[in-house]
Amino acid sequence: MGLVGNTVLICVVYKSKALHTSTYAYLVSLAVADLLVIVIAIPEAMIFQHFGNQWLFGEVGCTVFIFCNFLGINAGSLSLAAFTIERYLVACRPLLAHKICDIYRTRRVIAACWIFTFLYCSP
Repeated sequence: MGLVGNTVLICVVYKSKALHTSTYAYLVSLAVADLLVIVIAIPEAMIFQHFGNQWLFGEVGCTVFIFCNFLGINAGSLSLAAFTIERYLVACRPLLAHKICDIYRTRRVIAACWIFTFLYCSP
């Protein structure tokens, strides 16, 4: 369900120009992070369950899988935190939010979250 739901969200936002807003940009970032965790963690857990306590992809594969899991988890958390801060500004400081909360700033914040998370999680 997570794979289908997140993929549908990304496709709908991509195709609908009316949904190219800050709120949906944060939701797409969160959906991408969720997809990363779903695509990496679930197959890895299934393989590990069926083949016992051995890793099939070697040390490099283990490192990549763990990195991708942490990247998705932490990027999702940071995207959610940034989204929460923006919604706080919109609700409690509407005049300030009108000045600073636009789609271009949102894209820069999301990119900064992903870059920071990539550097933070890298081995």
